Amino acid sequence: MTKKLTFAAALVAFGTISGAAQAQTDWSGFYSGLSYSDTNGAGIFGPPANIPGTASATQLGSFSGYNFQNGNWVYGGELAIQAGSGNLNVPAAPHQGTGIEVITDLKARLGYTYNNFLFYATVGASSDVIASDSPLSLNPYVLTATVGTNFGVGAEMKFDNGMFVGLEYLARDLTGDFGVFDPSFAPFISGPFTLQNESVSVRVGWQF
Repeated sequence: MTKKLTFAAALVAFGTISGAAQAQTDWSGFYSGLSYSDTNGAGIFGPPANIPGTASATQLGSFSGYNFQNGNWVYGGELAIQAGSGNLNVPAAPHQGTGIEVITDLKARLGYTYNNFLFYATVGASSDVIASDSPLSLNPYVLTATVGTNFGVGAEMKFDNGMFVGLEYLARDLTGDFGVFDPSFAPFISGPFTLQNESVSVRVGWQF
């Protein structure tokens, strides 16, 4: 909830820097850029055990998409990939490891432009893969792979040279499987895994 309130406040502040009214900005066409994201989530290993866990990561990413524009309305699609180092914490195991989290998002976007700003909502599909080791003496390796849906909101500000900057909040609801492999102790263990996570991203891109 704190992250959502912080993001909402950032969007309000983002919108207040708009200058005097100007000609409508053209957002149509292909665009691409880079992102920096803070991602946090909670998951369940099971059933039948239903063991809770948390995951967090700071990620760098890239995105590309295409916009259509009809008056002030802007709509289109986007593909985004982000990856970075993070932590997987399973208190009941206990397991607290470091690893990498890779997220792929396919999004449909619908927005409204005002001056040189674009405010939009997004919905789509996502996949999330977490690969983690552990500092424990048994050194298990944990892999989770999930797919599901995403939804979010964002805002972008465009400059005269085609460059734009933006903020985006995206939430995901994912299901899949986990696997645990410990070469010093036990054979491969697997089972169902559910994950809900959210990302706040700073984005910089260019419209072509």
